Amino acid sequence: MAKATSKIITPVGTLSFPNLVSADEKGKFTASIVFGPGADVSDIDALIKNAVDTLVPADVNVKSLRLPMTRDGSEKSHLGGPYVEGAKFFEAKTNFNPGIVGPDRQPILNVADELYPGALVRLQVHAFYYSMDGNRGIGIGLDNVQKAGEGTRLD
Repeated sequence: MAKATSKIITPVGTLSFPNLVSADEKGKFTASIVFGPGADVSDIDALIKNAVDTLVPADVNVKSLRLPMTRDGSEKSHLGGPYVEGAKFFEAKTNFNPGIVGPDRQPILNVADELYPGALVRLQVHAFYYSMDGNRGIGIGLDNVQKAGEGTRLD
């Protein structure tokens, strides 16, 4: 059984809670991305469905899985910014330093200044199945980040 799906590139979304400069206390680099209401996230939905269909063991009840992109942005409306009704979001994680480039596909050297909460980005991601501490679900792995443009700062 495969351990992860193929990779996709997301549509442009708003970067939220970036932790891309150094690993957090769990050794992870993370980034959340928020897609506005009406954004075409069909490729992400297909990635998650493919992960459920191909990575989840046959003896696991699919209805009990934790899945990304199932919560509405209004659940985090207290954070403001892009978290509005109809918005979709997920957090992507990696154990390794993700590749980070600008709109011109050249490496970004000053990540902390360039990839701020609110920047417009695309993520290259893959999906994986996890079963840990009694929790089972599909997670999103972060491979690369491309800054697509400037956005309103959220911090």
